[in-house]
Amino acid sequence: MCRFNAASGALEWGTYYGGIGDDRAYSVVCDADGAQYVLGFGSDELDLQGWGTAYFQSFAGVESDPFATPDALIARFDNAQTLIWSTYVGGASGDGFRAAAWDENGNVFVLGSAGSLFPQVNTCGSLVNTQYGGGASDCVLLKFDSTGDLCWSTYAGGIGNDAPSVEGGVAVGNERVYFGANSSSTNFPTLELQGGYYQEDNAGGLDGVLMGFDLSTLSLIWSTYVGGHGAGSDFGNRY
Repeated sequence: MCRFNAASGALEWGTYYGGIGDDRAYSVVCDADGAQYVLGFGSDELDLQGWGTAYFQSFAGVESDPFATPDALIARFDNAQTLIWSTYVGGASGDGFRAAAWDENGNVFVLGSAGSLFPQVNTCGSLVNTQYGGGASDCVLLKFDSTGDLCWSTYAGGIGNDAPSVEGGVAVGNERVYFGANSSSTNFPTLELQGGYYQEDNAGGLDGVLMGFDLSTLSLIWSTYVGGHGAGSDFGNRY
């Protein structure tokens, strides 16, 4: 992780954050206070940092095969680049975070992918899928509040492979939060919104999927495929 001077481009700070295994960062987002959230996955016991009542989990992958069963990882650094909080979130099947966005109240919404046994939490919203849908992975959607407490997480997927692309897509606005990813499933959970774009079925191969949630209740209000008949990824980067 590095910080460069915006005017001169000079390197002001840089650090490793990882252990002896395969640890990767896929994206970094900054909140209004300049804190940075780093998202990715880890495959061994990192130097994790607890923080008050924030969610905290040690490595839950298979110790004998950590490279094949990484856990999703989120780490928060303050604007002085001090590690404030970091934790794994995951089970024993291979999980990772790809993207995040924050709202004006400091809540952080995270998008990733996971196998079975991913933690399901439902204290502030409605779950889309309580069970793993199948395939190589399902999308996972999460909300952390401003103190790092995990108050909502859910699967979103079907019988195929469902996952964000490398960066994934999360956006917050107009009292809604949106997630964008890719899906080869023929039964991804869809929901029509009156007057909104709606494609009920996968058109073939790997289609894009978009989901919208009410920001106050985290209830699903809209979900659709977006794609054609090709086999390639349609979208899922940033929106």
